[in-house]
Amino acid sequence: MGRLFEEVKACLSMRQVVEHYGYKPNKANMIHSPFNANDKNPSCKLYDKTFYDFSTGQGGDLIRFVSLLLQVDNWQATQELINAFHLPFSSATYVEHREEIERRLQQQKQAQEKEELSLIHTRRCQR
Repeated sequence: MGRLFEEVKACLSMRQVVEHYGYKPNKANMIHSPFNANDKNPSCKLYDKTFYDFSTGQGGDLIRFVSLLLQVDNWQATQELINAFHLPFSSATYVEHREEIERRLQQQKQAQEKEELSLIHTRRCQR
């Protein structure tokens, strides 16, 4: 999943993401805090791929921003960004790929255990 997160982040900027959700950054790349209803002045600073909200002390990347904004986990926020921006990624592909990796690791572990048992058996027979 980490690779999918990195690929999604590489495709988007913070500005694109906040504008998609209806926020208009000022000239200093600041918006009113989406996380603090009492924010009187823009206090959320936008950087190229990250943000920091001075009114709440929260910050992070654009996936974290969407996660906080929509109150979902990072995986759901990533899926939201893929769908919202029509990115050429399929989260299902990454899940299937992860399952394939886990299956291969399990096979390697079983083969290693079998080899170790064979080695133990060979040592016993040599006594």
